[in-house]
Amino acid sequence: MGGVKKPGKGKGAMPPPPPAAKGKGKGKAADAPPPPPPVKFGRKGAPPPPPPPAPRSRVAMASAAAAKGLPKLPNVSGVKMENQHVYQIPEEVRMEIFELKTKYKFSNAELACAVGKSGGANPGQAVGRFLNATGDFSGEQMDIYVPVSHFVEKMRIHEKRPKSQKRKELEKEASSRPDKKPNLGSDPNKRGAKAAIGAAIARGALPPAGAGASAPPPPPSGKGKAKGKVVPKAPGKASSAKGAQKPGKSGGLMASITATIFGGGKS
Repeated sequence: MGGVKKPGKGKGAMPPPPPAAKGKGKGKAADAPPPPPPVKFGRKGAPPPPPPPAPRSRVAMASAAAAKGLPKLPNVSGVKMENQHVYQIPEEVRMEIFELKTKYKFSNAELACAVGKSGGANPGQAVGRFLNATGDFSGEQMDIYVPVSHFVEKMRIHEKRPKSQKRKELEKEASSRPDKKPNLGSDPNKRGAKAAIGAAIARGALPPAGAGASAPPPPPSGKGKAKGKVVPKAPGKASSAKGAQKPGKSGGLMASITATIFGGGKS
């Protein structure tokens, strides 16, 4: 009788099943690939580091201040400064205010009240004009410039920030002056400075541009014949005029002598 053949070595026996693959760990698939090694920073082929953040502009500073829940502006009216000098040009003061707007929440009107310029129907209007000005020295003649610069200095003392290197150099340079006032420079595009230089050149206090110290005087304008003005004559013309007068005088003298002689002979 035929039956189910068992695996064995005999003729017609079924081959034994292949041995099962052994995995490395319990419950893990035998054919799973090993995980890739972690990529360390600085190795060859690692992704580049992120780019540095771009410098914040005025608009970015204002939007960042509006997006955060910032504290109110502190009261620094009782903070004492070393002196009443100004150590920052208008553009530097503006950038300090924009930087403060990223730390504190305040409006232009509140800033005007903080610096003691709360008068008028719209106290923040002067602050807005100063903050919207462009250029290093723009706003130098505004009344709000000095109070805002003093407020920025008080905020530096309040936050216990150190003095900048430029501030230290300005103080060192101003120590030799009688008034101890720092020299912040002058606006090269200022009309008043150009007008003062032009007026000095016009009145002869300064030589014109490109003229040396030994520049010859300008020639006469030819208006010497006007009343009250004497035009000097050339030496050659004066001598010729003198010589023209001499024959007339000598001729008259000789005529009188001749008349006397001949008259005396007739008589």
